Amino acid sequence: MPQVGFRKPHLSWRVPKRFYDLYENATIDVAKVQTIGKNISVLAYEMNGEMGQVYKKDGKTWQESPNGPPLPTELQRALRHGYYAAVSFLDFEVGRLLDTLDELSLASST
Repeated sequence: MPQVGFRKPHLSWRVPKRFYDLYENATIDVAKVQTIGKNISVLAYEMNGEMGQVYKKDGKTWQESPNGPPLPTELQRALRHGYYAAVSFLDFEVGRLLDTLDELSLASST
């Protein structure tokens, strides 16, 4: 039986440019809270997705850490931009799948 699976929207952002073009980087908000909450364990923070990821931008290296400084605003925007593009790409691919199921008259049995 055929199966399908999707990996996005997770790092790394390998998304066609047209999905990046849907969003303007400068208008993307960053998190209002830039530090770990006092009731959140470091373990919970570090086990959350890609936390601990190392980023390089403009010759500088940044690493997400509950005890370190927040990532620069522009880097946060770039990461969110990639996430938004990946979600839009995934949405597009799911739409293609659903359209194909309809075309093959398989939607009602899937």
